[in-house]
Amino acid sequence: MTTFFSYAPAWVLAAYWIAVAVTFAYTAWKVAARKYLFSPYTIVVYTFAFALLVVAPYQYNDQAWFVLSPTLSAGPFSPYLDLSIGVNSFGFSLIVAMLWFVESRKSERRTPPLVSRPPFIAITTVSTALFIGVLAFAGCLIVVGAIPLFGSRTVFNDYESLRPVYNFVNYLILFTTSVLVVWSFMARSRRYALLIIAGLVCMLFTGGRTSLLSVAQLVILMWVYRRYQNRAGNGTGLILGSLVLLGVAGLFLASFRAGGEFQLSGVVDDFLYGNTFSDVRDGAYVAAGWDQRMAGEQLGGNTYLAGLMSFIPSSLSEFRGTWSWEIFTTSNLFGWEDHYGFRGGWSLEMFMNFGPAGVIVAALACGWLLGRLEAMFHSGVISAQGNWYPNAYLWSWLGYGVFTVLIASSATYNLYSLLGIIALLKVMTMLREGLHRSLGIHGRPGFDLTIPMAGNSTR
Repeated sequence: MTTFFSYAPAWVLAAYWIAVAVTFAYTAWKVAARKYLFSPYTIVVYTFAFALLVVAPYQYNDQAWFVLSPTLSAGPFSPYLDLSIGVNSFGFSLIVAMLWFVESRKSERRTPPLVSRPPFIAITTVSTALFIGVLAFAGCLIVVGAIPLFGSRTVFNDYESLRPVYNFVNYLILFTTSVLVVWSFMARSRRYALLIIAGLVCMLFTGGRTSLLSVAQLVILMWVYRRYQNRAGNGTGLILGSLVLLGVAGLFLASFRAGGEFQLSGVVDDFLYGNTFSDVRDGAYVAAGWDQRMAGEQLGGNTYLAGLMSFIPSSLSEFRGTWSWEIFTTSNLFGWEDHYGFRGGWSLEMFMNFGPAGVIVAALACGWLLGRLEAMFHSGVISAQGNWYPNAYLWSWLGYGVFTVLIASSATYNLYSLLGIIALLKVMTMLREGLHRSLGIHGRPGFDLTIPMAGNSTR
């Protein structure tokens, strides 16, 4: 860490300390004015803040680069780590500042007009889709004859035609499980508990951590806020402790899938030098390859255009085979194969494509989106208005999907998947309602209730 503070350029240090100041100021306001701290969106913000402001300065260390390759050392990458920290700090400061501005405006606290009844999709349709997704996931595993958790996470790369189906099914399971979790807590119902558990098991079997931990975080948040609603602090300490335990569980899962031995004594080293919070270091590695292969020439939006074309398999598109972020940052820059791509932090890809102007525009857009999403969460969950689900939650997913695309073009496929899933669920809901009308079936009171009014519950 002393290397960073002693030798980093002045503009990088200035951007870093501004990011620190803005983050602390926003946190103080959040606790004082809002009386809570954590939501699905601020968890994302604080996770990246930890990676950027705490972990990144420690990665001027050979140990951090040894994880990427035993042949790498920190020295040659220090200038690029400066660049990655500086660009990401600059963008992060703007994101948090805009988030704070939007969230604090009184007009933004009102429930958006799109949050209204009747529900956009029926909860029984969501549960049906999850059940189908679980069956489809099992079918995919049977076809390849392997479970990624107990073998290679890239096993589906050998099945070009099956891989898009597998990715879509995974996202379907993530989305529908999350919706059922929120519905269960808002409606105070355990009707879909077993189905939720099945969805979590599927996410575990993928070998990935992001989906599983995000749903686990959602369960913790909803349980705490429904239990400690309107109490001082809203269970912030309990949430923080739970998130720390989830972080350790994530490290354990990473060790397990890699076939290594998990040691609690090595948790600190894993946090500082491992791949869990390595976005900024990975960005420095990408920036080095970009400089050496392309002399730092701006990419002109090519990686984002390739992301927009993600509905086309890269094997069928030379453009995607060159510019898709996951391919560009691995095989094209470094000759790496069978790798999911490097993350570069929240602002590096935009910087490489459009320079500082792109970082500013994207950061302000990201901050606005997060501010709106946070205002909707506060209104629907913290203020006990009970209007975060169903419609608000669906549009929150779409808003967050756009945010993820701005910070990483490779997320565009997930956004397309989400749009397809929502459209499919809407059609299923309309067909179901039409069938019930034609048969003269009237819904049982409370069966499809998605959101109880304050003070009511659905058993």
